Amino acid sequence: MNTKASENQSTQDKCNQALLEALKKQALRVPLIMTVVVVLMVEFTVGSAPVWQIALWASAALFMQILRSTILYKLPTQTHKTTEERLRIAARLSLANGIVLACCAFLFGELDATARSAFSCIMVGLVAGTVATSHGYRPIFMGFVVPVLGSVMFVWAFASDESLTPVKIGAILFLILALGGVLFASAKDVYNSFVESFELTGQMEAALEAEQSANAAKTRFLAAASHDLRQPLHTLSMLSAALTQSKLDDRSSKIAHRMSITMEDLSSELDSLLDISKLDASVIPVNPTEFNINTSITRLIGEYEESAKKKGLSLSYENAADNTLTTDKFLFERIVRNLLDNAIKYTESGSVSIKASKTSDLLTVSVKDTGIGIPFDEQDNIWEEFYQLRNIERDRQKGLGLGLSIVTRLTELLDGKISINSAVGKGTEFIVSVPAVSQLPVNTGTASVTAYDDVPIADLNNVQGANVLVIDDDKDVRSGTRLLLENCGLNVNEAGGATEAVKSLTKQSPDIVLCDLRLPDTDDGFKTIAALREKSPDLPIIIVSGESSPEKLQYADAQGLEFIAKPVHVKHLLNRISCQLEAAQNENVLRETNEA
Repeated sequence: MNTKASENQSTQDKCNQALLEALKKQALRVPLIMTVVVVLMVEFTVGSAPVWQIALWASAALFMQILRSTILYKLPTQTHKTTEERLRIAARLSLANGIVLACCAFLFGELDATARSAFSCIMVGLVAGTVATSHGYRPIFMGFVVPVLGSVMFVWAFASDESLTPVKIGAILFLILALGGVLFASAKDVYNSFVESFELTGQMEAALEAEQSANAAKTRFLAAASHDLRQPLHTLSMLSAALTQSKLDDRSSKIAHRMSITMEDLSSELDSLLDISKLDASVIPVNPTEFNINTSITRLIGEYEESAKKKGLSLSYENAADNTLTTDKFLFERIVRNLLDNAIKYTESGSVSIKASKTSDLLTVSVKDTGIGIPFDEQDNIWEEFYQLRNIERDRQKGLGLGLSIVTRLTELLDGKISINSAVGKGTEFIVSVPAVSQLPVNTGTASVTAYDDVPIADLNNVQGANVLVIDDDKDVRSGTRLLLENCGLNVNEAGGATEAVKSLTKQSPDIVLCDLRLPDTDDGFKTIAALREKSPDLPIIIVSGESSPEKLQYADAQGLEFIAKPVHVKHLLNRISCQLEAAQNENVLRETNEA
């Protein structure tokens, strides 16, 4: 069976299953209606037909309703049979039900025109209702309709009423047949619509699956491209950091400084790619703390004062009267920073202003500029990844087009909302609203991942003389990291894979391990880490890798492993090493105290 035929069969099976589910629902409703019909028929025929005939027919009709409802109710779950087989059972039940009801015609043969008319109205009503209850499925519809309409024709064709001339009887029979034809056509249309709805649903599901597959492929591509670009950049970063720490003449020092700035720009763009992967992987934690909004935003403005001044822009901030906020400070500042960065990039003259206002429940921050503005028909597109207005030439100075995509994801993480007011030539205003007090548990600890980044390298005394094991398959990366860390006063050993790493433990026990995720041959960073911890369970380990796929990030997060993305800033790396060493030392002290 080819793919197209397989898809069609799958759609048909879903349609058939849905029809069985619909019949199951009707099985709970129809018996009540049919009981009323049986009672009415009995009322009309009592006194005109033998009691035993009436009782026999009524008993058969009610028994048929119970039997049909019981079987229909169970059919959807009888998956050992195909849907076609189960629908054939439903069609046979419909035929049997129609025949039993049609037998009522024999009780009406001798009744007057009023009774026959009432009988006809009831039967025609049941037939019309079957269009809906069967969703127009022909075998079920026809199985009921043919005997029931046949009974109506029988009642009029064999009526012992002298007033009914052959012409009148012929006209009545023609009308019944015409009604049957109309109902048949309607049933066909209803069933076709029912099937088409499932075909459309199947197409939508296929399109959604294709979109999800494309997104997964994009994520894999971003992760692979990010890793392959980060490797050489990480080496350059290590060598550049080592170079800037060396004694150089003024000209060489300026060149080294310029190299460092350029690599930071490139690293920032790669970090955006990693951020998308992390957000897609849902591994970015939210750690609420209470902090001062005004202090936080004022510091962010200070970061951009120089770039705003170069463009002749005025930069202002209207303080919030109530200046406390309880949310993730790092993520909140990232949102404001991205919006501020965007505003300055796309504003050539005028001003950029930030305003914060707070109620008891909500903090609202707006970032408003007098820039180029965004056309109304483009405002839904700006949240998409890699989408940029007026940057066809892909000017690197305008970034990758990930800023707003990251902002929307981060805002959602904080249970907030973001909106936009913009007009071409009049500027743009982004408005972010987040809960004033996060509903997540407040982190009362004093240490955080970013706290150590503010500590000067010279004050990180506990890294001096520490033994570090660097595990990486790239020799240049290992050499560059060794050179940098040794310049900072650490002792470094290298390993290119799991075997070398485990052997190094027997020679010299490291104080901390820096491990890549992509290692040669069958080696894997996580397997290597597991092997090391089997030998030394309390060994501090930091993953330093360009691998940013959601699966890897999720696994690292689940294992409680710290992840640092390549290329690494020397200050950040040393601060994280210091943090891990301090945590290990405190744990050792606590263990020794408990043992004593």
